[in-house]
Amino acid sequence: LRVAIPEDVWVPGEPLVFIESFDRPKTRRVGTRTVFTLTNGQLERTSDPVVTYSAVYLGCTSPRGDPDRTCNPVRGDAATGYVRVFPGQTQVVSYHAPFNSDVRFVVDVEPDIVGSRVPKVTAADLKRVRAVPNPYVTMSSYEQAPDTRRLLFTHLPPEGRLRIFTATGQFVQELSWTPEQLGPNGDLYWNLRTREDTEVTSGLYVFVVTATRAEDGNSKAIGKFVIIR
Repeated sequence: LRVAIPEDVWVPGEPLVFIESFDRPKTRRVGTRTVFTLTNGQLERTSDPVVTYSAVYLGCTSPRGDPDRTCNPVRGDAATGYVRVFPGQTQVVSYHAPFNSDVRFVVDVEPDIVGSRVPKVTAADLKRVRAVPNPYVTMSSYEQAPDTRRLLFTHLPPEGRLRIFTATGQFVQELSWTPEQLGPNGDLYWNLRTREDTEVTSGLYVFVVTATRAEDGNSKAIGKFVIIR
């Protein structure tokens, strides 16, 4: 059986090419250079038709569920008949474009605002300061040797002072630092030793952190932590 099919009708086995509109910055050539076009300080954009996927074929679904390029193009009630397409009907195609050597990703990496790059520190910022782990129970994952003890204070200001007291108000230790002495997240280690160079005992401790840069206005905040040994 042969059926005449109009030229503008797609049938199984015909190749498909997906053309999409690709948005990009508008450019122009100046000598041997490609420059971007700006209007009132804003980058102009344009769109071009781009072939995004090819080597695709129109097909039917076989009884096995596999694509079939040679199924029956004649509309009918049989299992291999095609489904009639009506004027104005839209076909939505989902596909996955594979990566290849032509695919490129451009990533802009912004460093964390830490150390001397931190703007004015307020009392609200200092409330983020934490003692980690809390509670400190026997040991910490930050300790790198069996005979060392370390507690970590995080989110400290670029320059400051941290005073530690017992729950009864006894002065235990004072820590001070510069931006170069802090870790990436404003981290500073304490070796759990007092001003007299003895190890602290179990109990509830209170710390007062003060931002000492002139622009920070000596902002302060209070926190607490527990040591169990």
